[in-house]
Amino acid sequence: IKRYKANNMMYFISGDIKPNEDGTYIRNDSNLNSRDLIVIDIENTGLISQEIQDIIQERLESYKYLLYSTISHKQNNPRLRLVLEPNRDIVKDEYKPTIQHIIQLLNIKYDTSSCTWSQLQGLPIAVRDNEYIFIKHLDGLPYPVQEAIKEEKKVITKYTASDTNTL
Repeated sequence: IKRYKANNMMYFISGDIKPNEDGTYIRNDSNLNSRDLIVIDIENTGLISQEIQDIIQERLESYKYLLYSTISHKQNNPRLRLVLEPNRDIVKDEYKPTIQHIIQLLNIKYDTSSCTWSQLQGLPIAVRDNEYIFIKHLDGLPYPVQEAIKEEKKVITKYTASDTNTL
């Protein structure tokens, strides 16, 4: 599997990528302007495949999504990829909070590298002797993008006696 992933696996990233001056593309955080899909790898859950599918189908029934098994998926050690359509393009600071919002709703473990802004994801693939899952749930709404977490900064201004006007 490792050799196949390195040499033959097809990967995707979906969004607006800024080309270099020569017209070529390099995938990195600074060249990715926005994303138009939310992609989450679900793994190390301690659940079996069907339990995860049931949770997703129940808790995301109002939203559009795809769910498919990854190349390393096993029924008793599920590794699934969840792809959701957002209600608008997502900018970098909104991507992680949106993924965390979905995971909180699902209450299952996920691969935190899914939050990496320019993370590539493998396309669906059937592997001999492994369970293959591909669920299209396209009846529903796009998932609401979560706003970036804003850090509050306190500004402390110190005054001295010479800064104040006295009468």
